[in-house]
Amino acid sequence: MSVAATSLADWLRAQPDERLSALLAARPDLLHPVPSDVGSLAARASSRASVEVALDRLDLGCLQALEALTLLPTPAASPVTELLGGDPLAVDRALETLRAAALVYGSDDALTVLPVVHDVVPFPASLGPPARLALTEIPAGRLPGVLGDLATLL
Repeated sequence: MSVAATSLADWLRAQPDERLSALLAARPDLLHPVPSDVGSLAARASSRASVEVALDRLDLGCLQALEALTLLPTPAASPVTELLGGDPLAVDRALETLRAAALVYGSDDALTVLPVVHDVVPFPASLGPPARLALTEIPAGRLPGVLGDLATLL
């Protein structure tokens, strides 16, 4: 099993020139102004504004693959294919597009999703907030009634 790169900058430093060219083609906003080094490029590629632009450029299949990755405790290619239940080649293409845009990095068995993606897509697959978060919004006096209502649904 491969070990994930410790950071996007480390991963980018280990990539061939073709991978860096693909990144700049996928995310032209990273070129303005021209980054001084790979660390600057990685920082810019990890910024919320740049990630939002990159997400806007993705097709539905890539967005679904990215959302599936954010749902996994250990992001990897094979569980994404299982979650999406689709063509493995289509998932491979989506993951390669996500890697080319540096929204994810690493090997298929040890993918890392940029942390800011979790901020930009807080409720992947339109699942809504986790129950513990949703329940904190309910006033304490109403909580027993809500929990009783939920119990009747089970």
